[in-house]
Amino acid sequence: VSASQMPAWFWWDWVVDAFFWMDIVVNFRTCYVIKETSAMVVDPGMISKAYLSGWFALDFLSTFPFDQVTSSDSLRIFK
Repeated sequence: VSASQMPAWFWWDWVVDAFFWMDIVVNFRTCYVIKETSAMVVDPGMISKAYLSGWFALDFLSTFPFDQVTSSDSLRIFK
């Protein structure tokens, strides 16, 4: 199927997925505040560790296009 024959919802799905992937990237670079001390954390390593131990799993699972990866067309390469 060529790109011009894909339905509009297919492209809309990819646009929404792209925004969620960008959100994941931005979350790895967004500082946060420690409530107890009101200190702002700007260290990329600490930000990454906090994100990976917090919302990353949910963000990844809700963003990864499982439907596209597991479709019969995608699995055809294994036949």
